[in-house]
Order: sequence, then C-alpha cells, then structure tokens
Amino acid sequence: MKAREEAIRWLRQAESDLDTAAYLRRGRRHYAACFYAQQAGEKALKAFLFAHEVLPPPLHSMARLLDICASLWKPIGKLEEAVRRLDRFYTASRYPNNLPSPEYPAVHFTKTDSAEALRWAEAVVGTVRSYLENRGFLEPTGGPRGR
Repeated sequence: MKAREEAIRWLRQAESDLDTAAYLRRGRRHYAACFYAQQAGEKALKAFLFAHEVLPPPLHSMARLLDICASLWKPIGKLEEAVRRLDRFYTASRYPNNLPSPEYPAVHFTKTDSAEALRWAEAVVGTVRSYLENRGFLEPTGGPRGR
C-alpha cells in the first residue's frame, strides 16, 4: 500500500459521500443524508491517517479516530465538536432500535439534522482536504500530485 495513493482514494470517497449526503438531503431523505455525512467525515479522518502512513483501526468512532489524528497533528483536534455530533448518526440514522418507539430513522431525522450533519462533515472533509493540499498530496484544484 502506498500511503499517498490511499490517502487520496479515501479522501475522494469522503468527498463522494459528502455529495451523496447533499443529494439525499435535497430528496428529503434526511436520515440517509445524516448517515452519509457521518461516513464522509469518518473516511476523511481515515484519509488523514493514511497520509501519515498509519493504517486506520477497524472502528467507526470518529471521536476515537480524531484522537489518533490529533496525536499526529494537534490542530485537527479543533474538529472535536463536529466529530462528536456526527458520531451520533452512525447507527441511529439506520436502525429503529436506536430511537425511542414508535420513531424510526425515516421520520425521526429532520432537514435541520441533515443541514447540521452536512455542515459538520464539510468541516471535517474540508480540513483534511486543505491539510493534504498543503502537504503536497493534492493540487489546490483537487487533482493528485506526483503520480
């Protein structure tokens, strides 16, 4: 595995998941938009780890991933609120048993939830993108460098 290539692949998927979240929000599938926003943030943090030649652990807690990332670059810790808020969407946006009855994800999550989830995910993905651009992994236009 080449760390540079993996970092770019994971960031690209994070950006695609962010686009999917926005698409789902426009279609009023707020629960699914929240889930894809969480996935975008999680994958962006994993891209950051790959950029540091760290194999991401097989977990989905963005808070735990952020702790690892912050041990490598302290400023990324400013994303703590965003990742903690996004973490709540990982299972609750998909499974009815994570919500009080009679609610289920499709009716529980609102346009406000999906708007906030997108904003938090954009902060995470944008921070990682900027980091990778500043470290020479990507051109500012988004293309990979040094292939």
